[in-house]
Amino acid sequence: MADFVKVSRLLIWPVALILSGTLCGVCRGQTEAEGEIMEANIITNVRSYPIDHLSGSMALHALHSVLTTQGISGTYAKLVGVSGAVFRVVYDSTEAFEPLRDACPFDLLRTVAVRSGFPDAHWETGLTGDELRQIVKREIDSGRPLVSPLPKVDAYHGFNVITGYDYERDRFKVQGAFERKRAYSVPIPETWDGPTVSPAGWAKNPVFVLGEAADDSVMTADFYGGMATQGIGLLRGGTLVYGLHEGEARYMAGPGPHEARYGVPAYDILAWDVEQADIVIRHPDRDVLNFGLLWRVDAMVGLLEHDRMHGSEFGAILRGVLSQQQASLHDELVIGFNRIAGDAAELRRLFRHEIPDTLADPRAVVEYADRSNALVFGLPDREGLAPSLREMGRDVYDSPWGWVMVEDSPEKRLEAKMKVISIRNRDVRCLGLMEQVAECIRSASEQKRPPRKWRPGKLKQE
Repeated sequence: MADFVKVSRLLIWPVALILSGTLCGVCRGQTEAEGEIMEANIITNVRSYPIDHLSGSMALHALHSVLTTQGISGTYAKLVGVSGAVFRVVYDSTEAFEPLRDACPFDLLRTVAVRSGFPDAHWETGLTGDELRQIVKREIDSGRPLVSPLPKVDAYHGFNVITGYDYERDRFKVQGAFERKRAYSVPIPETWDGPTVSPAGWAKNPVFVLGEAADDSVMTADFYGGMATQGIGLLRGGTLVYGLHEGEARYMAGPGPHEARYGVPAYDILAWDVEQADIVIRHPDRDVLNFGLLWRVDAMVGLLEHDRMHGSEFGAILRGVLSQQQASLHDELVIGFNRIAGDAAELRRLFRHEIPDTLADPRAVVEYADRSNALVFGLPDREGLAPSLREMGRDVYDSPWGWVMVEDSPEKRLEAKMKVISIRNRDVRCLGLMEQVAECIRSASEQKRPPRKWRPGKLKQE
């Protein structure tokens, strides 16, 4: 038989998911009546997605690709709004890299899937090889790709979509975040570990299963009320334990567990980091760049920028529950989200400002840096530039990002701290607004005044 059996595109939501395998878009090479088990199958209409560093591990990009195969027509930005990620901020001063980036105080993928009409969506972890193969076969044969941080795939520390299987060759077909559009095959791993982007943290053999779709039911007050409650809880914040899994130790400077803060309390740690943490650690024999600090600000503040920049999508959803008299709540929330995204982008630039490639002369680079308020500059990839700058007395260091020049000062540190305080104050205001929104939802429910209908099947309002 062919290596992979092609699958037709899903056209109907959600009826095609509920009816037979043929209507689900799964071409079965052999039937159970013939007494044979299909050994290979692939879903062909799974789209690739761009490498998006700001979004973290690209888990939501992968799920968006999966939901598209199920007839969900919402944009990626809409999914961010539906997920509640617009209220997420997580930070810790530990040198933990990917485990910190993927620490999340709520189950990101399950939240989006449930609000998109898949109430049984969940993570499967700790699977044996046989269990993994059975689950993948069941889901693929039903026309539903799976999401997983599979190892040894062509992606940037990110999530991938399992689009098919070939058990004769013991391989999975995978679509991921890379430039090429076609899926490719990888050996089926017996054991691996990776993030779940949820309070559960990292796990052994994690696979996200979409499950069957619910009827095309309409979510109303419970839908909006749940989003408001989630937003309030995420902004009030708390402690998030991570680093419990042994696999996370590969990315951390020291053993876990660690405690991150999320919500408004996270800004206290971030403010200390940008004002007090050493960018360069001085040693008697040599100075060392504190790359952990630069990475934290770039990755975690970048994730904050990414999430808040989609606040207008959350605002569009919110219109369904607010009356015309309450529209100012929506407007102020969206403005607050946008300004936080802008402030976060500026804060990231202070700790990683790329000098234009057109500046090749060391003197021009120094003059450019002296006019800037940034603390760290990424240098152009020019032969001899870094040694020349060192000869001029500048702090220049090699890093995983390439050569960087450090221009630290108390004045610049204070500016960075004030930027964090500004972001914090805006989030405190957003918390107050969300508490008013929650009260509006409760009031509308008590008055039996239904909000606008929300149909998860197409992620749009009616």
